[in-house]
Amino acid sequence: MEKKFNSISEEVKTLVNEFMATVKGECDRKDIVKYVKEHVQDRSVVTDGIIAGSIKMLTATGELVVVSRARYKKGIKIDNLCLKEKVIVLFEAFQRDLQKACTVNLLGVSNEDMEFIQKVSALSNQLECDIWKLEEGDEVPEKEGQVKVEPKAADPLKKAEVKKPEVKKDTK
Repeated sequence: MEKKFNSISEEVKTLVNEFMATVKGECDRKDIVKYVKEHVQDRSVVTDGIIAGSIKMLTATGELVVVSRARYKKGIKIDNLCLKEKVIVLFEAFQRDLQKACTVNLLGVSNEDMEFIQKVSALSNQLECDIWKLEEGDEVPEKEGQVKVEPKAADPLKKAEVKKPEVKKDTK
């Protein structure tokens, strides 16, 4: 008995998830496409664009993770994660995107851009360390000048209050 789907992309996403459940580790995009084309109910309506769009949607929800160009591994749907896990997943995705954006050919880079890339690299490294601490449940130490956000305990409907950091003055 064939399953009923509301759309072609819904069927393709289901087939991709079905295939990824059988894969241990990583797989190539071509393997996913091959499986979908072999198992789809109506091959004549499934295009490479529909498959690519379905894969893109699955990566956006976290159900698929891009390992490298045209290589994927099974992920976890972001909606199924607790708040801490969601934040960590988003931080990790942001860091990957940041690294991609700052991977450049150094031959054509100005000194100003080089300084900027070095600063971004330092931020990326710090972010990675802080993510590790969050994953381990350790506290991330506050840095001088960092703005601290504390929720008001008395009234749960009020917005969080932003406290500016105290500046220690040298009185010598």
